[in-house]
Amino acid sequence: MGSEATQFQKGKSGNAGGRPTLTPADKALLKKTSSKAVARLANIVDDDEAFGKEGWLGAKEQLSVLNSAIDRVAGRAAVVEVNHQHGGEVKLNVSKQLADLSAKLPERVAQQRAMDMIDVTPTKD
Repeated sequence: MGSEATQFQKGKSGNAGGRPTLTPADKALLKKTSSKAVARLANIVDDDEAFGKEGWLGAKEQLSVLNSAIDRVAGRAAVVEVNHQHGGEVKLNVSKQLADLSAKLPERVAQQRAMDMIDVTPTKD
């Protein structure tokens, strides 16, 4: 364990200065190259060979690319709020936008189609 001198002090931020500000030159460079980044992201999303079990992107990279694309179009998902009550019940408040977007994801659609095809009628033994 670290010494007392290197420990965070209670009530004091470990990053009091916040995120460092970018220089005007760095801001200009980001602005200049952002359209290229978006175009490259779009090219990857359009490349069907990048996705799936045999895709040239790994599973984590596939999710990262898709999340970046969705964030770019729909904005970042709203924060999920968790409220715990002492009765043991946990309530999740998820924004309607996030719920609607989740229902449209290809894996959700495929999962729903599979569930629709399964006969869940109880059988008599």
